[in-house]
Amino acid sequence: MKFNKSIPENQPLPPHQAKILLVVSSLLILYLTLYPFDFQKEGVRPFDWTVPFWHRHHSLTDLLSNFFLFLPWGVFWRFSWPQKPLVPLGGLTALLFSFGIEHLQTHLAYRSPGLADVLMNCAGALTGLITAPLLRYFSFSWPQPANILAFFLAFYLLLEPFSFTADWGEIKENLKGLTFSFSLKNVLFPSLFLAYAFRNTTLSLALGFAATLEFLRVMVPPLLLNPYKSALRLIWVAAFYLVLSSSSKRAHKRTLFIFCLAYLIDGLWPFSLERPESFRLNLIPFKLHLLNFNLETFFNTFESLFLFLFWGLLEGPLWGAALLAGLCELIQLFVPARYPDLTAPFLAFLGAFLGRKLALRRRYDL
Repeated sequence: MKFNKSIPENQPLPPHQAKILLVVSSLLILYLTLYPFDFQKEGVRPFDWTVPFWHRHHSLTDLLSNFFLFLPWGVFWRFSWPQKPLVPLGGLTALLFSFGIEHLQTHLAYRSPGLADVLMNCAGALTGLITAPLLRYFSFSWPQPANILAFFLAFYLLLEPFSFTADWGEIKENLKGLTFSFSLKNVLFPSLFLAYAFRNTTLSLALGFAATLEFLRVMVPPLLLNPYKSALRLIWVAAFYLVLSSSSKRAHKRTLFIFCLAYLIDGLWPFSLERPESFRLNLIPFKLHLLNFNLETFFNTFESLFLFLFWGLLEGPLWGAALLAGLCELIQLFVPARYPDLTAPFLAFLGAFLGRKLALRRRYDL
């Protein structure tokens, strides 16, 4: 098989964007395969070296999920280095990556590491590596980075921790835990991101995808289901879509205003302010996180970074990001059971800075 050493003119994904997506894909694979990160010092599960498909515990769902998990990874690898015939190296990297994940899974109580997973991971990566060039025969344009990030954030906020199940018993138990309490927590942000991601399409498509995400929440048992909040999110998706789909130059300003509102509501809900007996503001960023560190806390902490990366991609001001996050932390001094520190303002400024850099890079096509 001969490889073209020059970059195809109609390559659908530039190398620098492909490398970013390769890193994102790798992090997502690690998250999905190692959650909830409760590693044991001693191994709790032996590695299964038996030939795949001979045992009933190798279900078709597991095999397909392992295949499709690494398929995008292979595509992004191939587009990251289009000038070099690095397909064999990509396959070897996928093999080592998969074996590393399976080794870590031997220290997790609820995982079943084995050769079947490794083979399906490698099959998915190789399929992506080999078939990636075929994508240039399809005429399509990639969405703007802000749209991609908005789509990802909506998916993350609504479906994290991504522990899906098709077992009816687990789904039924999840349905028994329905709550009808009124809350605006995690309502405005997902609605804003969905409306922004689909603002250049149709309202029916935006609502259809929002409804799909709400339905998928039923298949994630750790999530608390609240029909009121689901209905509110759909209503706000429609409202924000009507505001943001306008071609007015004020659309970006409206998005940033809604972002501020959503950030304050998520950070201060349910607004039960009390006069504190003593101020608990920590001036050292990440101090509390370092004292109580685990990888789940790590992901929740850096959610602020991704939120304000979106702010930066919209070219929101750096001082505005730091002021918004800082104001929220100061008000949290009067919110019981909150421990405000300088972590959020620091990550807000960093995320906005990186977002603005990416926006400028795209504007000048560097």
